[in-house]
Amino acid sequence: MAVPTLEKLAILALLPLGCLMLSIGFDTSQHPDEVMPSFALKRKFEAAFGPEFVADQSAFRNACRLIGALKIIAVLNVWVLQNKNVMQMLAGLAIPGFALVGYSHVRIGDPLEPTVVACLFATLIARAAYSMGAVDDAPAAEGDAPVEAESPVETKKPRRKTPKAD
Repeated sequence: MAVPTLEKLAILALLPLGCLMLSIGFDTSQHPDEVMPSFALKRKFEAAFGPEFVADQSAFRNACRLIGALKIIAVLNVWVLQNKNVMQMLAGLAIPGFALVGYSHVRIGDPLEPTVVACLFATLIARAAYSMGAVDDAPAAEGDAPVEAESPVETKKPRRKTPKAD
């Protein structure tokens, strides 16, 4: 079973977010908060990982690159690759990742909407992984006989009865 079209379109919204995170991660000329002030990445990362993480610019930028790349890979996998193993791996990363995003939004006092969006993306990624894996795990329809491979017919020679010696 393929991922439903509406869910694929909703997951497509991760593409510009991933591109923004990649550009923030690769732009070394200015602080990430100066690239996209509305993202308030410094506050969010500080709420999630602590001030020591934010102070280390290398770790901060690497995290932005990783997050951006994973968002882009999720979109590419749903639209192009359609690999269920990749999608299941991404779901395993996305569910706790988006939960951490939601936690950081709540912790810094953001309104509820960004937290709901984070939960929605985690659900969409999990549903896409389930949809891609549903073909292999689908139970047989009721009344279907199991298909067995034909085995070669074994020919047995009848055993000869030998008289018993008294």
